[in-house]
Amino acid sequence: FGNWTMISGGANNNSIFGSYINMSSSIGANKYGYYVNNPGHWASYFNGKSYISESLSIGTTNTATGYKLSVNGKVICEELKVELDQSWPDYVFESDYPLRSIQELETSIIENGHLPGIPSAEEVEENGLEVGDMQKRMMEKIEELSLYIIQLDKRNKVLQNRITKLENIK
Repeated sequence: FGNWTMISGGANNNSIFGSYINMSSSIGANKYGYYVNNPGHWASYFNGKSYISESLSIGTTNTATGYKLSVNGKVICEELKVELDQSWPDYVFESDYPLRSIQELETSIIENGHLPGIPSAEEVEENGLEVGDMQKRMMEKIEELSLYIIQLDKRNKVLQNRITKLENIK
């Protein structure tokens, strides 16, 4: 299965055990460098850096093509950082941004059943979604909503002034 190697010089001069496995000449369908079956207990523990050169699959033996990590199940973490190579949607606040009218937005929603620029439920079910891309799209919509609120507030103030003038006429 492999060659065990003892490396001395660990903390308090304790021994460190490790192994090196070369699987290049293995025969058969199941080629495991390590196979540990220890239900309900830690099968392995790493304290230090780990390097995986190809891909890592958790809860599945099917590695998704083009991805380094495949997980069949839920993932939880304290923080996730996504670095986009696309521009963040501050362009929405540029004076030449083509903000749709509220009527155009309503028509698009009625015709398509979802916000423009956001994938439909069917598309997400079929293709999943990319978190970074979706965060960018959602921010674009939030910024557009902010512009709509500002427009509505300005219209509201104009109407309020007109109402106040009409009330003073009486």
